[in-house]
Amino acid sequence: MGFREYLNPFNFIFNTCFTNLVKHVLKVKVQKQTQLLHIIQFIKDIPIVKDCRYMDDELFDAYIILDMQSGEAIHIGLVILSNGYPSIVKNTYQKYHSLLNDKYLFIFAPYISKITYCYCKDNYISFMDEAGNCLLNFGSV
Repeated sequence: MGFREYLNPFNFIFNTCFTNLVKHVLKVKVQKQTQLLHIIQFIKDIPIVKDCRYMDDELFDAYIILDMQSGEAIHIGLVILSNGYPSIVKNTYQKYHSLLNDKYLFIFAPYISKITYCYCKDNYISFMDEAGNCLLNFGSV
């Protein structure tokens, strides 16, 4: 690209927009990683959990394996949502339900309403929100 093309206002706008997009994507990834670590620490603090391991997963935001004090291993698919509106949680459940197999669904969102809580409870979905509200529906928990 020559100097004259570099000074083209369109190139400047395009490069600026692309740079801002990359920054936003990186910010979201760091935020999800921070939320994931928060969730893992929360789970590790549950007295009946002996160990908690997690790994990246193509389907879920993370794949978590809980080793319980009883010797049982519980497999969890974690999905981090940008909000916990009932319709979004319902769509998430419908999307992942047939893919869960032997895994339990665990949703993390900024806030879970009473309506969403009831939906999660009725469909055996575990959740945690940023306010500290949680529902654990898996295995012997």
